[in-house]
Amino acid sequence: MAMSELESAAGVARSTIHYYLREGLLPGPTRTATNRSLYTDSHLDLLREIRRLQADGLPLDAIKSRLQTAVSSVRPEEVDLSKQSEVIRRSILETAARAFAANGYKRTRVADIIRKLGITPQLFYGQFPTKLKLFLECLEVFSEWAIALTEPRTVFEADAAKRASLRAFGYLGLREISPDLLRLARAEAMQEDVDSVEVLRKSYERLVHTVLPDLVALHRTDRPAPFPSDELVAHAFMGILEATVGRLSWDNKYSKRDVLLTVLYLWLGIEAVYSGSLTIDDSRRREYGEWVERLAQSPVPVPRQNREDSRADPNGSAGAS
Repeated sequence: MAMSELESAAGVARSTIHYYLREGLLPGPTRTATNRSLYTDSHLDLLREIRRLQADGLPLDAIKSRLQTAVSSVRPEEVDLSKQSEVIRRSILETAARAFAANGYKRTRVADIIRKLGITPQLFYGQFPTKLKLFLECLEVFSEWAIALTEPRTVFEADAAKRASLRAFGYLGLREISPDLLRLARAEAMQEDVDSVEVLRKSYERLVHTVLPDLVALHRTDRPAPFPSDELVAHAFMGILEATVGRLSWDNKYSKRDVLLTVLYLWLGIEAVYSGSLTIDDSRRREYGEWVERLAQSPVPVPRQNREDSRADPNGSAGAS
């Protein structure tokens, strides 16, 4: 507790407490990493004992002698408040992530999270000012869940295509917790501020870095890299994986087997491009290269805004006024 809290709980003036500290009637305070002074229940108990002994008529010298053992047994320790704050923050995120997964965003109540953790609203809102900010921060937890469900098993699998299907299998496990969990979280993040987009970027990076080593291993020393960037391929693959698993949530048209085979064969296609077994003759390569270059140099298409003073007929010409 802070000095003000100790002063209030003990009913002893601050100046008197400082005097007792100087005279050795109280042990020194606990020091935080930022050099703040904190006091414990031991300080409060000693202050109450000092007041009781004073009421019995003992002078301070006699009180100091009687309490010497109790005072020396209290050992100040350094408390790192930043670490404590991180532990609290992590507990909130873990609890909130499970609540969002079970109930969805709208049905999850901050009051329920606070009550489950046994913390004060002030402590909660000191970490997360809004429910939406909390939800977006949970995106990192969701990503960690996805990795935890997949990566331990991929370590024992030598075939990269099978590792790809194991990652899809892990996403299916995440889907069992809550359908489209990652997709919904990322959709919210894309609508938010720069900090939220940064959360989104970090969560994707964590997932992408699970795939990158497999792509790097596909490089051939006897031929140039077929793709502009392994990172882009990893992002594309993870996006396909997420979208394919997400499609399973819509209806019963496809099975888990369909998803796993689709992801596995798509990975085999990526391997074929890297290895050169998927061949493209020089003329087609030039054709595709020139076509992509023209697209890249052109402005991207955007929907035209309708003018209020004109209406289009079904044939595309302006209607009569």
